[in-house]
Amino acid sequence: MNGNDILEIFGKKLFQDLQNCQDVYYSDTKKIDIGHVLIGLETRLSYVTQTINIPFFGGTPLEIVTWLGDLGGGAACLAYKRSKNPNTNVRVIFDNKKSDYGASINLEGDVCAYVIGSAKGVLSEPNFPRSSKESPVLPNLFSQYLENQWDKRCKYFLEMIGGEISPANTNVKNKEELITKVKDKTEAFATLYFVQRFVFAHAKKMSKKTIEEGCKHLKGASNEVAKVFVEALIRSLRDGTKPIAGSSPYPPPTPPEKRCNIELLHQTAESLRDLTSILKKLYHLYTNARKAFFDVYLLLRPVDVIYFPDDIVEGKVTPEDIQYEVDPNQRYGPHWGNKRPPGLPKDAKQTS
Repeated sequence: MNGNDILEIFGKKLFQDLQNCQDVYYSDTKKIDIGHVLIGLETRLSYVTQTINIPFFGGTPLEIVTWLGDLGGGAACLAYKRSKNPNTNVRVIFDNKKSDYGASINLEGDVCAYVIGSAKGVLSEPNFPRSSKESPVLPNLFSQYLENQWDKRCKYFLEMIGGEISPANTNVKNKEELITKVKDKTEAFATLYFVQRFVFAHAKKMSKKTIEEGCKHLKGASNEVAKVFVEALIRSLRDGTKPIAGSSPYPPPTPPEKRCNIELLHQTAESLRDLTSILKKLYHLYTNARKAFFDVYLLLRPVDVIYFPDDIVEGKVTPEDIQYEVDPNQRYGPHWGNKRPPGLPKDAKQTS
């Protein structure tokens, strides 16, 4: 596959369609959010992003950008809603007009991101078919998934996340254990999401009482979301033609905990601040080191590398080889700001 030619990946028709809508409708019962699929496929390209858990996020990058992000975000949203109305049912996370969080089309995209282009029940790098402009990658992958893997997609996905499937493909033998595993991951991500999305983003609007009440509902909301998700997978396991979707009867709202683990929220908030600070320091260290490298390089070879706006033009040249005109506002690229590289006339600008 020629990675530089996007038409070999998407195909002209799919590329044009995705500009208008990110949802793929193959039939009334086969609907997929392709955004989840694309980011999942890219994350599967690395063994590290498939397997290494990210601190404070509750799971691996692959889990975070697919089902864990949807479930954790949904649980945090539910906890926030219950801070105002404790009787809010988990149904709002799985059955909503905006197709957010646990909506069926999102869950189908999450499962597809794992199963498409993979071996049966084994999480792996995507197995991309041969491609050309006439036979692009994604349409080929989707054809294989919809025609050959669809009816068993939940079996393969459940096995990938640790489910033990019964011989008749009718149930998950370690169902309660799997729900607990999904719940724990969901709660971890929901806590971080609650802090980031609601506490930080609405710090001036949210009262301390609202934050504490929402915090009391995080554990119960995460458990309900995990149960509904696993049950939805099992229904589609038994009948592959059924969409992966939440269904009645939904569990009743879990009573809030007696005390809010507000310390956990504080710790999560501090961890986020620390992580953000570390990333900023690493970025500044990188940019400063990069600038220092080019400073030294230019001092050693002052005219071998000439800086221009947002570009580096390499070549063995001397100042006499270049024609200049006066322009005191000329910028010489992101590493220099308004400074001029050594070796060039003070008021020089290249004209060609």
